[in-house]
Amino acid sequence: MNCFLACRLPADSAAHLADYVAAELGPIPGVQWVTHDKFHVTTEFFGNQDSSAFCARVSGIVEPVCAGYAPMELAFDRLGSFSRRDNPHAVLYAGIADTDGALEDLVREIRAVLQDQGIAGERSAFVPHCTIGRTHHSLKDAAALRWEQACLKEIGGQTFAIPSLSLMQTVPGNGGSRYESVCELPFSARR
Repeated sequence: MNCFLACRLPADSAAHLADYVAAELGPIPGVQWVTHDKFHVTTEFFGNQDSSAFCARVSGIVEPVCAGYAPMELAFDRLGSFSRRDNPHAVLYAGIADTDGALEDLVREIRAVLQDQGIAGERSAFVPHCTIGRTHHSLKDAAALRWEQACLKEIGGQTFAIPSLSLMQTVPGNGGSRYESVCELPFSARR
């Protein structure tokens, strides 16, 4: 099962984002939308890890780091995408505004302590985002134009509080995979 650290979005914020995507974009041929119950902000991805010992080790390393942070206030920013020129697959996302930089500081600190303990994680630069959809081929002209126009607007809406980091795993199932929290790592410092 894939294992990762993530900030889970509060239910009302996830619903707000899903409503925004539905209203602004609706169905787009070639896009597989992520359901709002799977919305999260991945901070570190470990790939396929089958061991509860691995999860216990990671949580033991990361929990003291999280305890040094206060609950975070985040907000949605703009839509965007990750893709490579040589690959028609793309990840469509809602950018996350980290106004005080606390989330980026947290990620930098977690990556450093994990690396010190010999645990490999992400190598790419951290871009705070919530995946909202995926494409498996290039979007056709009208769909691509609709997506590009939507990316020019700010999403807006309320800020949302993130009280903890979650150690998550992907659990396969008949109706598709689901994300399950292995443990919560609270942000317990005072502001």
